[in-house]
Amino acid sequence: MPCSPPQPRTPLLILATLVATLSIAGTASATPGPADDRLVQTPTAWMVRKSISVAELTDINNAGTWRVTDLRVENNSPLTLSATFVKNAGAYAVSGAFFYHGVTLTDAAATFEANNKRPIIMQAYVDDNGVTRVCGITVPNTGANHRSWRGIMGSYDFVTSNLPVGFRPMTIGTFLNDADQRRYVVLAVANTESYAWWWYFGVHASDLDSLAGPHSSIIDGSADDNDAMQLNVVFYNLPTTHGVTQGTPFFDTSYADLVQKASSYQNRALFITHYTLHGSGTADGDTEYFSSFVDNY
Repeated sequence: MPCSPPQPRTPLLILATLVATLSIAGTASATPGPADDRLVQTPTAWMVRKSISVAELTDINNAGTWRVTDLRVENNSPLTLSATFVKNAGAYAVSGAFFYHGVTLTDAAATFEANNKRPIIMQAYVDDNGVTRVCGITVPNTGANHRSWRGIMGSYDFVTSNLPVGFRPMTIGTFLNDADQRRYVVLAVANTESYAWWWYFGVHASDLDSLAGPHSSIIDGSADDNDAMQLNVVFYNLPTTHGVTQGTPFFDTSYADLVQKASSYQNRALFITHYTLHGSGTADGDTEYFSSFVDNY
C-alpha cells in the first residue's frame, strides 16, 4: 500500500477507541540535527550487537563511547534487543542519549516533555499482561538538535491518517497487539528541510529493488514476519556517494552475513531487523534479516 507525501488536509479527531498520537511542538532548524543519523553520510566507526539484555544496552549507552542509532525487540519477556551503534563523535556526537523501556507511549511522551527530550528510536512490544510498551532512545531536544516530533501508533489507516501535514516519517516499526492485530509505530519530525519521502506498507521483499529505483534510499524498515514476507519501508532521496545510490536493501540472509557484506562493501548498516521464514521448505522457521546500507568511506 504505497503512500506519497501527505497533502494539506483538515486534522482528524482522534477517537478514544484508537491508539493516541502524541507530539511535542516547537520549531525545527533547516538542516538535520546531530541525531538524525540516517541522513548523515559522514564515514564513522559503527557496530551491531544482538540478543543483548536491558542491562547490557543500558551500560553501553551510559558509557557514551557508542551511541545507539537503531534498536529492535528480539524477545518480549524477558526483553532482549538487537542494536546498531555509531561512534559518539564528530558528526554523530550527541550527549545525554537515554535508553527507555517498559513504559506506555502516553507515559513516555509525558516524561520526554518534562525533561525536554525527543525520541530518535521507538519500538513497541506487548508485555506478559497484554499491555503495549515502548522502548528506544531519546536525545536532548535542544539547540541544533531541536525538532518538532510526533509518535503515532495504531493501524495502517490510523497511522497514515494522523501523520501531521508538514512532517516526514523517520522510522517505522511493526508488532502484533494482544488481539493479534497488525499495528505500526512511526516516529516523525517536522519536514522544514523539504525532503522528498515515500513510505510503503506490506510490500514484498522482491518489490524493494523496483521501488528503490524511483525513490532512491531506504532509510528505515520493518518486517511483518508473516507468510507473505511483507515489509514496511520509508524512502528518502539521499544523495549518491561515489556514484552509488544510498539506502541499498539486503534481505533473506543471516545476521553475520549482513555484517560481513557491509564491512566488505565499506558500508554502514542503517538498521538490521529480523523475521522468520514461513512455508519455505527446509528453511521454514529460520530467522533471516533485512537491512539497508550506505557508503562508509
